[in-house]
Amino acid sequence: MNADKTDTRQWFLRIAGKTIFGPVSTSGIVVWAEQGRILPGHEVSTDQTTWLPAEQVPELGIAWYIDDGAGNLRGPLNRTAADAILTSGKAPPDARLVYADKADLARVIRPGAEPRAASAPTEKSSKECDALRHRITALEAENARQKETLAAAKQATKQCAALEHERDSLRLALAEAEKRAIPESDIARLREAASASESKRLAAEQERDACRAQAAEAVRKQAAAEQRGAHAERLLEEARVQIAASDRAQAMASAHADTLKREIAEVQSAYSDLLTLSNSRETELQARIADLEKPLSPVARAAEACAADPLGAIAQILGQEVERLENDLALEREAVAGLRDWTTRRQEAIQSRIYELTRILSGEMESTATRRHAADPGNRRHPADAVRLQAEMATLRATQAQEARLADERESELNRKIRVLEAEDARLRTRVTETDKLARQTQELAETIRRREQDLSQERKQREVEREHHASTQQALLRRIDQLEHSQESRSDETPSPSVGGDTCNPAPFAPNRGKLSSWIRLKR
Repeated sequence: MNADKTDTRQWFLRIAGKTIFGPVSTSGIVVWAEQGRILPGHEVSTDQTTWLPAEQVPELGIAWYIDDGAGNLRGPLNRTAADAILTSGKAPPDARLVYADKADLARVIRPGAEPRAASAPTEKSSKECDALRHRITALEAENARQKETLAAAKQATKQCAALEHERDSLRLALAEAEKRAIPESDIARLREAASASESKRLAAEQERDACRAQAAEAVRKQAAAEQRGAHAERLLEEARVQIAASDRAQAMASAHADTLKREIAEVQSAYSDLLTLSNSRETELQARIADLEKPLSPVARAAEACAADPLGAIAQILGQEVERLENDLALEREAVAGLRDWTTRRQEAIQSRIYELTRILSGEMESTATRRHAADPGNRRHPADAVRLQAEMATLRATQAQEARLADERESELNRKIRVLEAEDARLRTRVTETDKLARQTQELAETIRRREQDLSQERKQREVEREHHASTQQALLRRIDQLEHSQESRSDETPSPSVGGDTCNPAPFAPNRGKLSSWIRLKR
């Protein structure tokens, strides 16, 4: 089967309903089927959502069953994989391939439902060995009898040779007697002796032929008995080898079962530890999730908003504070400027008043007063005006000095406040810088927390996958132990025993081959 060159589908293979392999191209999954990596019960998919049995995909060609000769079918498999099983010798000698359309699906043997042998032996191996020993003893006794018969035949042959020698001697004696003109009575007697000797010779020859026939039959029977004895000994040795191999296989199966039990115990212990760790982590995460799901207080919501955008919140707060301080500084500067203007105007007014009063005191008022005193002699009697003016002048000077001092103090106070505000501005700018650093650190911490949460989520998924993998591994190990125990029981109950009879031996039928997983999906230690 050739894959379509334009086929761009990607295939996934799922075994045991859990483990998934892939993706591979259509040609790649066809190669898997030809290698025997896709077995009955496996499923394939192109989207990991819709899974189909592998035998329902025509591209894979999984439509061939192996008939073990007893009518049991195993499969379906790819044609190439089935041919490889037949040629590897893992199947019975009389196994053959059957196409799915011609197969009786009612006789398909599924994994875990292997039937017993069609003609299981009725005797145990020990009874078979005893029967073979009795058979060998009987063959040895028959061989001894045949050897005695052969010895008797050899003795008869020797007697026949002696009689022939005696006959020849009598013939020579008769010839000599005829030459010497022996009397008729002696000749008759010699002839009678020769006739008797000839009769004995003929009887001896007949007996010799019979003994030779018996000897040949005995030799043939002895050869057949030796062959049957050798065959029986060979069968007995094969039975002993099979019994020893069965014992070794049983011991190996027991050791393998013990090893698998130890591995299962170790896997269960590791799974228990992993489950405990996973449960503790899950409890911690659930507690954390419960804490996170609690309703937040206004302060917490503000903190959460600040944590969500720490740089913007801190920048907004500090910007508002800087704006307020800048407004205060502008107001202070305006107040200082207004105070300076007011002080200047006040000083100018006081200076003009002083100048006016000085001018009055210096002469103008004096001349006016003189003229007034000259015109009105009654005013000379009121010099208190000059004293009052002097007192007012002194008061104005004191007031001006005090106001100047207060203005200086006010200016100094405002300058001090300006310096304090400038220092506060510098401190706030430093704080803004530190807040920027803190915001960056907070952002980095938030990113770290997010990555940790992602890692935690991935770890939880990984733990879930490992938990499923351990569960599938445990199930596979339990199934393997059941198969080994079933195989051990089958070996102990169905050990094949050869039957001896006549000149031929018909061994018991082979037990059906059990399906084996490919090497690429065997359990690894």
